[in-house]
Amino acid sequence: MDRRLKIKRIKYLCSRRASQEMEIVLQRFINKINLENLTDEEIDELIKVLSMDDITLRDVLYGLKDVPSENKKIIGIIEEFNCMQRRK
Repeated sequence: MDRRLKIKRIKYLCSRRASQEMEIVLQRFINKINLENLTDEEIDELIKVLSMDDITLRDVLYGLKDVPSENKKIIGIIEEFNCMQRRK
C-alpha cells in the first residue's frame, strides 16, 4: 500500500472507533500531528496500534496495561499529543 493510502487509512481508523472516547482521543492526535512527518515505519506501527480493539487501546493509553514493546514509540507520540499520563 502506498504512503498516501496508508495516511487515509489512519484517518479512517481514528474516526471510526467503537467508543466515542477513543474517537475523541485519536481525532485530537491526528488533528495536532502532521502525519506526513512520520516515517514509513511509524506509519506502519500506527496502523497496527489503531487496529487494536478500543478497550485494549484505551487500557494501553491510560496505563492500565503495559505497552507492547513493538508499539512503545508510537504510543508515546499519541500520549504526548494528548497530554496523557501513564499510571505508575
